[in-house]
Amino acid sequence: MSTVGYSAPRNPLRLYGLPTLILCIYVIVISIALTQWIAQNFGYHSSLGETFFREYYLPWKWIAWTQIYHSAYQTFFQKVFVLLFVSFMGICFLLLIFLVRARKLSEGNKSLHGTAHFASEEEVKKSGIYRQDKGVFVGAYQKNFMAKKEYLKHNGKEHVFCFAPTRAGKGVDLIIPTLLSWTGSVFVLDIKGENFALSSGWRKYHAGNHIIKFQPNCNDGTGSRFNPFEEVRLNTAFAYTDMDNIINIVAAPEDPKAKIDPHFDPLAKTFLVGCALHWMHEYQEHGELFSLPALNTEISSDDIDGYLEAMTTKAYTDASVNIAKQMKERRKSGGREAASIVSTAQRYLRLYNDPVVAQNVCKSDFKITDLMRADKPVSFYLLIPPNQIGRFSPITRMIIDTIIQRLASEMEFAGGEVKDNYKHRLLMMLDEFPAFGFMPNFETAMAFIAGYGITAYIIAQDRIQLRKTYTAEQTITTNCHTHIAYPPNEKDTAKYISEMTGETTVIKKKITTSGSRSALYAGRMSISTDEIKRPLLTPDEVSRLTPPVKNADGKILKGGEMLIFQQGKPPIRGKQVLFFQDPVFLARSKVMAPERGDKIS
Repeated sequence: MSTVGYSAPRNPLRLYGLPTLILCIYVIVISIALTQWIAQNFGYHSSLGETFFREYYLPWKWIAWTQIYHSAYQTFFQKVFVLLFVSFMGICFLLLIFLVRARKLSEGNKSLHGTAHFASEEEVKKSGIYRQDKGVFVGAYQKNFMAKKEYLKHNGKEHVFCFAPTRAGKGVDLIIPTLLSWTGSVFVLDIKGENFALSSGWRKYHAGNHIIKFQPNCNDGTGSRFNPFEEVRLNTAFAYTDMDNIINIVAAPEDPKAKIDPHFDPLAKTFLVGCALHWMHEYQEHGELFSLPALNTEISSDDIDGYLEAMTTKAYTDASVNIAKQMKERRKSGGREAASIVSTAQRYLRLYNDPVVAQNVCKSDFKITDLMRADKPVSFYLLIPPNQIGRFSPITRMIIDTIIQRLASEMEFAGGEVKDNYKHRLLMMLDEFPAFGFMPNFETAMAFIAGYGITAYIIAQDRIQLRKTYTAEQTITTNCHTHIAYPPNEKDTAKYISEMTGETTVIKKKITTSGSRSALYAGRMSISTDEIKRPLLTPDEVSRLTPPVKNADGKILKGGEMLIFQQGKPPIRGKQVLFFQDPVFLARSKVMAPERGDKIS
């Protein structure tokens, strides 16, 4: 047999013949009992007629006696009618049991291979995301085409992941509605600047947020500035750790599979940490700010021996002294090892040769801790031009990693429970997340940052994009509680989403008859029931979910379908939101964006 699953032939005689026989016997036994009981109460009087064996009458005699003697013995026959009613109810009960059993046997086992199903209206209402006042948008639910769309929002601290191909409508459906309603702080990867243009005005003037507009290539002075070295807790025990974290991010490869030099790369990182700590103290003594462009300038000096000597003599930190001594020994030993280390370090900092980038990272207009601990929420927009994603990915990774390092480092407890040490929750809206390169610290941190009030909302085009950056063993998706999927363009993603929907059991019946076709009755009939396993949605069906309707210019006119998965709950077949069809969101999106970013004192 080509079908998969349990299959057993069902003979109608076995299904219905035996129950019918039992019912007939039941009726006969009740008739005999009722007849003999009436005869006993009448003392087997001769007027009852002849018996067919000793004192036993024919089973159906009670019917004739009821007709003859009912008017004369009404009280007695009322008892007979009660017994008849009880017996009739017993027959109905047995009949119901037999019919239910027969139907179950003929239908097969509907849960043999799985019970996956789309969430019903009642299940959607109990999902915890239906008609919530607060939270991030994960879609909408519409029972039928005549019903009203109801927004679905996730307000937990758990992370959200979304598969959304290019031009699928994720911005107008998920990102913009969330930014126009989220009341806490937010960090936004904004590739085209659209999110800033449509949401920053409302967030600043109506939601009362500080607005940080950081754009590495901004040359008109309207952007906010960020110097990661100002996050280093100088003159504390954490100084080396903070600096080491920053240098590791600056020097980290974009591709986890990229080959690094096992000798020069670690030495170059250590060299940069020592130099940075030394010059940070040096600049502080002179009342100046130290930055990555400044570090690049200092290590590029021709007088390598001079600054190594200064590091050892001034001895601001033990680490700087030790690192400088090691470099001096390499210089004395001859060869080009020391020069190769410096050359490798310069390669890490080549981005900061750009004067426009340098002016945007020379000073900070805010602290990372402001995101969650300032007097009011902060909206941090990181604007990256689409054609420079790769070039500016080191800065993006550095900012994201610094957020994790500074905001998820300490946890307080009170009364046996975790105490929130922040004023505002932080939402990290990470659109096109894999495009910015490998972030191992962030991948690891996803397992615990929710406990610090940080929620990640990660969006990727498909599994290929994600695995290309994070390999097949990535834990990004496994650390997300809610998953969203638009109709994919790529078959591996379609297969993955199909597997997420689960497996269900489909019942297939076959009826076969034997005998002459011209005969009045078939000689024999049998019913065969197959329980077949299949995905709730096949990969092809996933790919053919209803897409959004667009006009000739590519503008979305009508939302399409999407799938929403929550841990431990049936998937929801949802609809796109489309903020511009909601008058409230449309009005909020028209509030003018501020001309420049804020400075938070």
